[in-house]
Amino acid sequence: MDSDTTHATPLAIPNVTSGEMVPTGWFELVAAPSIEAVDDWDMLEEVEARIHAAASYIESFDPDEVAFEQAKRLIEKRRGDLLGPDPAIGRPPKVPTRGTFDVNASSSTVERWRRLARWWDILWPVVLGATRKQQISQSRLLKIIVEHTPAVAGDADDWITDDERIQLFNGRFQDKLEHIPDGSVDVVFTDPPYPAEDLYLYGDLAEWCSRKLGPRGVLLTYSGKIHLPQVMEHLGTHLKYGWLYELRMGGVNSRILSRNIRQAWKPIWLYHRKDVSFPRREPHPDLVLAGAAEKDEYEWQQTTQAAAWMLERWCPPDGLVVDPFLGVGTTGIAAKAAGHRFIGCELDTGRFEKAHERISDTD
Repeated sequence: MDSDTTHATPLAIPNVTSGEMVPTGWFELVAAPSIEAVDDWDMLEEVEARIHAAASYIESFDPDEVAFEQAKRLIEKRRGDLLGPDPAIGRPPKVPTRGTFDVNASSSTVERWRRLARWWDILWPVVLGATRKQQISQSRLLKIIVEHTPAVAGDADDWITDDERIQLFNGRFQDKLEHIPDGSVDVVFTDPPYPAEDLYLYGDLAEWCSRKLGPRGVLLTYSGKIHLPQVMEHLGTHLKYGWLYELRMGGVNSRILSRNIRQAWKPIWLYHRKDVSFPRREPHPDLVLAGAAEKDEYEWQQTTQAAAWMLERWCPPDGLVVDPFLGVGTTGIAAKAAGHRFIGCELDTGRFEKAHERISDTD
């Protein structure tokens, strides 16, 4: 090959065939900045070929070496960067041809690359924190994207059991849960969305709770940490601060990219009505152990263990538990297992149907 047509790669790839192991931090410190700097399609293909060759060799004796898998995903994302967004939004993506890039890939493959690039901000912490290859397979990352996109409301049928102990509603909780009598709810345990554009929901939730909670009722809600002042402001408009629990998360801690901090715990806020004093219960610690991660149904799924622990301490026997942001039904499973009455609401139809299935299957 002529010298003027070769492409020198800026990426130092461990020579695993000579026994060189993958050094600690290779992906984050070496591979990631190098791949992100590549702006030539042919060079990117060369880097990818070398990574695939090294991965094929090292997997024969270290099947769960994640560094090369991380690099593969980043290369796919970088392809999406170079291709740019699909100009025909809402129509099948067009494969770029010579004149931009000569891409030997199907239109569906090109669209996957573009989706990885478009959602990389939320995928990066997952990729960086992976400990096993399947955690960052392309299919799993695409699943995370689907789950993180805005809720898609549909027309699923509401579900009310014959004895009305379990009621599930598909739609906005502001509309669907108004039928609940004022002052009748013992515990609201929920997990609203965390992005800045959704913070107003904490205010809507607090206003609803100020009317629906009983005198000894409490709101227990998860939140992220980046927007804590705004969360407290929204909740405090209609409710009174009671306490803050620390949910200790096991496993690999997720990295908050905008802060470069690995998150080992998250808050569970306790608020109550402003016209009553703090509803004291039996003494208990304010450290909650999340237990093993439960992400089989939904990437942002919380653990049943944490919900069961909180309900055991705050919900009276046969109490009424409500979750306005039902997700895939974790709170409903914990409430039903404990013998409580439960009402849940979920805007996204897909998650609602999964919650219905999971709660129905709970003994």
